[in-house]
Amino acid sequence: MSDTEYIDLIIKGNTACYKHLVDRYAKMSFAVAYRIVKDSDDSQDIVQEAFIAAYENLKEFKGESKFSTWLYRIVTNKALVFKNKQKLFNEIDEYGQLDSEYDEDINTQNEILVKKALLDLNDKERFIIELFYYQEQSIKEIALIVLASEANVKVLLHRARKKMNENIGNSIKFAPNE
Repeated sequence: MSDTEYIDLIIKGNTACYKHLVDRYAKMSFAVAYRIVKDSDDSQDIVQEAFIAAYENLKEFKGESKFSTWLYRIVTNKALVFKNKQKLFNEIDEYGQLDSEYDEDINTQNEILVKKALLDLNDKERFIIELFYYQEQSIKEIALIVLASEANVKVLLHRARKKMNENIGNSIKFAPNE
């Protein structure tokens, strides 16, 4: 069943269908929150708040973007608000705190180089790289999530790639995937 079909059923009163959307997007929502706040417990709380907010505002969802894009924007906003309130600016050690499903697969020198290069990016650049490459969001979807223009997202992606390529050196190149 599609997201739109579930949303229609939920709006018509079948609230149990919301569980399907939660199951479908919980893992990726957690990854989005974790990339910003870098804490599992806080990320779980943020995701829970985001799903509640999405549910409460489901009638406002117009379908102009995918439900996932709309939800990830809510998660992002909640995580950024949380981070700003907490004023946490943790330093990332040399190997980083990027614990996720992707870290389990790091076993080659190139992957380690990419991971280190990611750590040298600022939070916004790293987040946009994550959305584009790991979560396979389009430029348009990323623009909606981070509340920026598509042109701004393209510039940020370009700068992030350039920084990563400078940090990686000649071993490998972090190329556009557009």
